[in-house]
Amino acid sequence: MLICEIGHNHLGDLAYVDEYVGALLEAAPDAVTFQYREPARYHGEDARLRLPDATFSKARLRFQERGIRFGVAIGEESKIGFFESIGVDFYKVLSKDLANTSLITMVARTQKPFSISTGLSDLGEIDRTVSWAKKKGFTFSLIHTTLTHRPDDVNLKAIPALRERYGVPVAFGSHATNYHVLYAALGFEPSDIFFYVKGNRPGKHSDGDHSVPLAKLKEVIANLRELSVMIGSGTKFKTANLIRKEG
Repeated sequence: MLICEIGHNHLGDLAYVDEYVGALLEAAPDAVTFQYREPARYHGEDARLRLPDATFSKARLRFQERGIRFGVAIGEESKIGFFESIGVDFYKVLSKDLANTSLITMVARTQKPFSISTGLSDLGEIDRTVSWAKKKGFTFSLIHTTLTHRPDDVNLKAIPALRERYGVPVAFGSHATNYHVLYAALGFEPSDIFFYVKGNRPGKHSDGDHSVPLAKLKEVIANLRELSVMIGSGTKFKTANLIRKEG
C-alpha cells in the first residue's frame, strides 16, 4: 500500500485538515494516517495539535467512502477504544513505542493489521520486541525507517535484510528530504510505503522537511504505481518487439 501520513502537519487547524483531506481524496493513495499521541505530547502550544474526536470520525467516513483505508499512528492506549468505535482500518506503532508491550498488546487485541516502526532501534532492540510479539502470537509488520535526514542513513538494503531476519513483512517509512527515495525503495519490495505529506501554509510543520508537498502528490502516487509494475516477477520470458521504429 501507498500510505500518506498527515501526522501533525495539519498544525491543529481544522480548516487545514479539510485541505489535506480534499487533496488526498483527489490523489487517491491506498491509505492515510493521522497521529494521536500520548498526553505528554500535547502540552503548551502543542495542545492545539490534538484534534477533536469528530474530526477523525468525519475524515474516516470521507476516506472510506472512496475506498481509501484510514489508519492511526497511535500513542495513547485510552483512545484505542474510540478509534475502534469509528472503524479504523489499521494502526501504526511509532518507533518510540517499540518496547511498549502494553500498547502493542492493546493494538494487537483489536485484530486489525498493525505495523511497528523501528526508527532509531538497533537489531538487539528489534530482536527483543519481535521475539516477544511472536511468542504472543501477534501478526504484524515492521517499518524500516531512520529518524535522520542524512542520505547515507536511509539504508534501503535493510528492508530485505529485516524481512529475511524476522520472517515478517517489512515496510519502508521515509524521513528523507529527497522524496525520490520513494521510487528507489520500490526496488527493495517493501510491503508498504509510508510517507508524510505537507500542505502549502506558512509555518513550521512537524514533519515538513521530509514530506511530499500536496501539490506534487498526484504525480508522485502515479509514478509509484507505474514504477511498481516495472519491478516485475524476476522471470525472464520472451516478448514481442512492440516498439515501432521511426522513419
